[in-house]
Amino acid sequence: MLQVLMKVEQEQRVTKDAHRFAEQDAAAQRYAAQVLQMIQLRCAACGFVSNVDVRDKLTAFILKNPPGPKKGSKDKKEMQRAENEQLKEGEAADK
Repeated sequence: MLQVLMKVEQEQRVTKDAHRFAEQDAAAQRYAAQVLQMIQLRCAACGFVSNVDVRDKLTAFILKNPPGPKKGSKDKKEMQRAENEQLKEGEAADK
């Protein structure tokens, strides 16, 4: 009987710990979401950095549709090479 009670108490402690860790994780995720939803502007002339008001419609749109990664000239060249190779392969298959 005593062993059963000890097991129950241990399970309750484990459950409480798991619940506490879940709450901490949720709080950390909420904080991260708030931090990530900050858009900053940097002045090209003086380098001043300012935060943008989150209530603006443009800011809301940018947060919902974040910009993709910028493509460099190397990426464009690789894409052109791949397209040329596909065209050549298509022409060769047609013959």
